[in-house]
Amino acid sequence: MTKKSKAYTLIELIVIVVITAAVILAVIVISRMSRNSAAGKTMACQANVATMNTHIEVYYAEKGSWPSALTDITNDTNCFPKGSFACPAGGIYSINSTTHRIFCNAPGH
Repeated sequence: MTKKSKAYTLIELIVIVVITAAVILAVIVISRMSRNSAAGKTMACQANVATMNTHIEVYYAEKGSWPSALTDITNDTNCFPKGSFACPAGGIYSINSTTHRIFCNAPGH
């Protein structure tokens, strides 16, 4: 008569540990990637705003007046040959008529 063992073998335990470690590692990597993606979008938005603010200064230097609307600078193909910028996070760029600076309405920008 043979007795059947109810214990796990060493190979089965190693496989369980490897699968668990892979799942934990995947969760860490995915969370880091999503955080880095959001930070990248924020930085790209800030770069867009800085570029448009520079072009507002150029507009003022060339014309002697501030642009009345954002389209006054974004429609200029010398400054924006590929068209105006779009916020990577889905925000909308607007110009403040008092400070003559661009801002984005996306949260955190």
